[in-house]
Amino acid sequence: MENSRFTDLKKAIFDQETHRLLHQRVRVCIWFGIILYPLFSVLDYLVAPDLFMTFLQYRILFSMSCGFLLLIHSRELFKKHTFPVVLVWFTMASFAISLMIVDLGGFNSFYYVGIILVLMVCSMVLPLDAEQAVLSSLILYAAYVVPVWFH
Repeated sequence: MENSRFTDLKKAIFDQETHRLLHQRVRVCIWFGIILYPLFSVLDYLVAPDLFMTFLQYRILFSMSCGFLLLIHSRELFKKHTFPVVLVWFTMASFAISLMIVDLGGFNSFYYVGIILVLMVCSMVLPLDAEQAVLSSLILYAAYVVPVWFH
């Protein structure tokens, strides 16, 4: 009995620490969106100069949305519900890239690398459990495939 209680206590402490870490790291991902996403406009200018202004608008809109998401994320209510904030950020990032992919011709566009970059940032930075990783990956996939498929 004692060993079982001790194991349960250790698991509860681990879960709390993981949640706290997730909350802190989500902030890092949101800042990535605010700072790095617009910086990739340099790539847009070099690769697709005719779509530069359109892509810049997508990037700025996403970056501003991240600023709003950062404000929401800092509220006490969302400290308990961090993973939904992850999903919103993940979906917005993926969808913005998908719009660029559609504008560049759909499945033929090499901008799909941006989707991989979003996936890598999240999987390397965020301490997600298996279910969260699968769910976020499915959302990422849907945010990529659906707009491109219906293009």
